[in-house]
Order: sequence, then structure tokens, then C-alpha cells
Amino acid sequence: MNTNPINESIKLNLNNSMTYKVKEITIRDFSKYKDKERKEIIIVKQYNDSDAWIPSKLTSYLKKMCNDMSNNSKIKEGRVITIFLNYINHEISLGYNSVFDTLKEKGLYGLNFYHLSEFISSLQDINSYKTVKEKENILLKFYDFLYRLGITSEDAKVERVPVPVKNQNRNQVIWQIVNPFKGNPNFEVHYPDTDARLRREILKDMDEDLWEAFIDYAIDKHRNIALGVVFQIFGGIRQGEVVNLTLEAVELNEIKNHITLSIQDRQSELFERGVDTRYSQVKKVRENQPVFNFNGKLFKIWSEHLDYLNTLKKRHHKSALFIDSHGYPMTGQVYQKEFHKLKWNFIKFIEQEKPSVADELKVKSWGSHIGRHIFTNYLIKKGYLKNIMGYSDPKLLMILRGDSSVKSSEVYLDLKSVTESVANEIDIISKIATSMTD
Repeated sequence: MNTNPINESIKLNLNNSMTYKVKEITIRDFSKYKDKERKEIIIVKQYNDSDAWIPSKLTSYLKKMCNDMSNNSKIKEGRVITIFLNYINHEISLGYNSVFDTLKEKGLYGLNFYHLSEFISSLQDINSYKTVKEKENILLKFYDFLYRLGITSEDAKVERVPVPVKNQNRNQVIWQIVNPFKGNPNFEVHYPDTDARLRREILKDMDEDLWEAFIDYAIDKHRNIALGVVFQIFGGIRQGEVVNLTLEAVELNEIKNHITLSIQDRQSELFERGVDTRYSQVKKVRENQPVFNFNGKLFKIWSEHLDYLNTLKKRHHKSALFIDSHGYPMTGQVYQKEFHKLKWNFIKFIEQEKPSVADELKVKSWGSHIGRHIFTNYLIKKGYLKNIMGYSDPKLLMILRGDSSVKSSEVYLDLKSVTESVANEIDIISKIATSMTD
């Protein structure tokens, strides 16, 4: 390994107690016998539970590569770098992607372009194409800086090519960085769509046969989150509400054809101090949240999930309903990543038989929140939201989805009565369908 002293001092932060951040500080300048103040932009490691921080040697990038830039531009470049470094640290701590294992021992010396390709792909549903390319260019420049100082190995070497330019009637060249992903089959990088109209389009529903196939595929190939996917589609609950569930929070009611969930904020009970819980929030605490037996398989899926939990060799929290690969309660961020894997694997699975459907699932933006959309549309399409007068009642939908009323003084309908009403409708339809096939 390279013994460059800078390389030795720049180590990745492999614990969750600190994160990389950009700070603007005030420096007293006594040069040339003048006492004056100036603003400097630096990169620091900040302790998550306090305001304490320590400077990072990576500030040298801002000094050497961004010296002629304004402070705002330095902040922009510094933020891209710190977000990238925090992403790497989090991937290492999750332990899901073997690409990041080499960084555990080697730190930045083990950095390669696979790490960058994974990061760029993670921005697909977050930023525009233009913004992602700007971040990519900054990080390629960062890679080049690290390699030139001997901080990284040949695996992170950025190629440069001469590009002729005219300067005061003299022919000169500038050395331009070559994008390592362009035309390279070894990397699979997913960029946002360049068409803004397509990029804004969000998938808000699936045909019944498609979401049933999606659930079946999840049960077969992604058992760790299959029940969560079912709870979202059959109950409309949010991602953060899924990962906050415990075994005790689930109550079966097979006679009335549904399950009820106790939606509570259990973060302090489930997640250790220092664990990233940004995507594990519960938006609305509530009891008796119904999950309906839309496909007649709900209780079988529940039973299979319990069997799955009992097969786990590592299970550090016996009450948690969803467990990660390390045996700890699954956070919202891990659930999101697992859903992302499920999504793309499912698209590949149906691509051969239904290429047009697969293309739509690729082009449109969607994540685990699709469950709430499917739940909502299914209730509406089946006519389960009619009041005693026979009209569709938005209040019923508000209650079943766990939404908050815009009018705090408005009288809420009883959740249990709404639940039983929908469950009875499902039961009636099931009986009619059975009699028709006899």
C-alpha cells in the first residue's frame, strides 16, 4: 500500500458517530502586519450528537483545486465530496454491497470507479440529469486529485486526453478528464432521463395482475421485505411505518378478513443510538390501521414471514418484524435499498414476457410509496368507499390511509366501522365470485 503521509492521515470514517461536512469559518489574517479577517471553506468530520468537529485533510482539495473559485462554489464542490464520502461510509456499515468491502481495510486507497458508479446511480430519482452530471464531474476531478497525491491506487486513475485550444494565436492543449463510464460495458450507471417530461412522470398505479405478480415475486425472491410490500399495498402504510412495526403490533382478524396494525414510533426501542433513521419516521401515530385481504393470501403471507424470521441465524431483536442482513431491526434506509433491488429484479423478470410493461416501469419514477397509490386506487376502483347514501366519501379514504384532516375540528368517522365495512364488501365479492365458479 502507498505510504504517502497524506494517505495515512486520510482514513474513511467507518463508524456512525461522525459525518463529513462543509463549514465556513472565520480566520484572522496577520500576514504583512495587517490584522484582518477572512472566510475560509473547510471539510470537517463532525460528531453526530454534538457541535464538536475536527478538520479533515481533504480540505487540501478545496485549497488546491478550487483556489480561484468563490466561497459559494467551494461550498458546492465540498458538499458533493462530503455527500459522496458519507454515502460510502454508510454503504460499508450496511454491509449489503460487496463492492465496498475493500474500503474497510484500505480506506481511500481502495477507492475505485465502481464506488462512484454506485453513487451516481443512487441519484437517479433524486436529481436532474444536469445536476447528476455536475456532481459526476466534480467527483472525477476529486478522484484525479487523490490519485495524483498517491492517496488512491491505479484502480482510481482518471485518464486525461489532450484537447487543442487556441490562445492568442498560439495552438495549445488542455488535458481533459475522460469519463470512465462512457462506452464501458464494465459499468452499469443509471442516469436520470434527459427528457424533463419523462423525468417528472411518477408511476401512481399498477394493474391488478401486475401488482399481484410483483407480490408473488417479492415472496419468492425477497422474503425479507415481502410482508412489508404487502402491508403497503393492502394497507397503504408508509415506509417508515413498516420498519417501526413489531410482532406485538400486528393483530390478526381472519373472521373479518383483515389484519390491524398499531402504528407507533418505536425508533428508540428498535434502533441503536447512532443508526441513520432519516427514512424511519412515523408520520402519523394511530391504532387499528387495517390491512385488507385483497388477494385472499394475506394470512398465508403473514405465516410465511414468521417462518422466515424463525430461520434467521442472526436475530438480535426478537420483537422486530423486519430484520436486516446483520440480524438487527431494518431501518427505513435499508428497506428502501431492498425495495430498489426488488424493483429492478422484478423489471428484469418480466422483461422477456412483457417488454412494454417493463419499459414503463423503467421510465417512470417509483419506489415503495407505490403501495399507497395502489391501495388508494384499488379501493376507489372497487367501489369500497361509498357511504350509507351510496356516494364515494373522501373521509373514508382519509381514515383508511391514515391521513391528517385539514380541519382539526372536523368529526372523524369511526375507524373500526370503516374497517368492517370494507372487509364485509371484500367478503361479499369473494362469495359472489365463488358461487359463479361452482
